[in-house]
Amino acid sequence: MDQALAAIDALEAGRRVDPLNLHPALQRLFSLDVQGFLINTLALDPLHLIAGYKKPILIVQGLRDLQVSTLDAQRLSQAAPHSTLILLPDTNHVLKYVAADDRTANLATYSDPLQPLAPGIIDVMTYFYFGVYRQALKVLRSLSRSHPPLFLIALSATCATV
Repeated sequence: MDQALAAIDALEAGRRVDPLNLHPALQRLFSLDVQGFLINTLALDPLHLIAGYKKPILIVQGLRDLQVSTLDAQRLSQAAPHSTLILLPDTNHVLKYVAADDRTANLATYSDPLQPLAPGIIDVMTYFYFGVYRQALKVLRSLSRSHPPLFLIALSATCATV
């Protein structure tokens, strides 16, 4: 973990790292191919970005997330008052169910495709999506008064696949 944090610190400072000097498990994460992307991404301020985004936002935070704290999720939500913040118990960073504070078990779920998503995550996303979809349909219906019906159908199909 110390090597990963040191690599992130270097990338945040705009410096590349030699992946061959890292533990083999970290070499793919910090390969030379992705370091430019990581440097650019780490330079962004999520609070500033989310504050400027005016469309519906769903923030889902697992209460057993090892990477992003609940406080970080709350700060994001405060920066975008129009957002919806959902805190899910026994849920980790990759939205998988984790019953205890066992770090090793938590991390093992990251690469286990058979591990189910945490209870409630599909419902939360579905309800949010269809709430947004209903709002979009209201706008589309108001637009359809001045546009041919085909416009409404095309936009409805687009909203349904987003």
